[in-house]
Amino acid sequence: MLKAGTAARRRSLTWTSAQTPEQVRLQIETLLRAIDARLRAAAPDWVGHTKILVADDAQSAYGSITAAGDAPQWAGRLSRPLRQAEMTIYAAIYGLNDAQVAQAVDQALQALPVEHLAAERAER
Repeated sequence: MLKAGTAARRRSLTWTSAQTPEQVRLQIETLLRAIDARLRAAAPDWVGHTKILVADDAQSAYGSITAAGDAPQWAGRLSRPLRQAEMTIYAAIYGLNDAQVAQAVDQALQALPVEHLAAERAER
């Protein structure tokens, strides 16, 4: 059976000024691409799921990619500006182990420190 390495991370986001849905979408897509790049360093043709959910009390949306180099796809819709939100990152990549997937996610978060990260809650 083919096994998938997994990693999940949660962050509380706070912006000093409200972010439009488009601004949030672009930030999430930038983070997805950074995770993809790090996963490709370990497995150039990786297949699996990398999802980033952004939600507040009234709305949620998530961007995802399912293979190396994919364009982000979206489910749900942000309809109003955000000043605060919760972000959950989940990655399950076939052929890699948990440590490799966690390293890719953590390095992407570290290299692209979203200035509005208020608190970190790692789920391992």
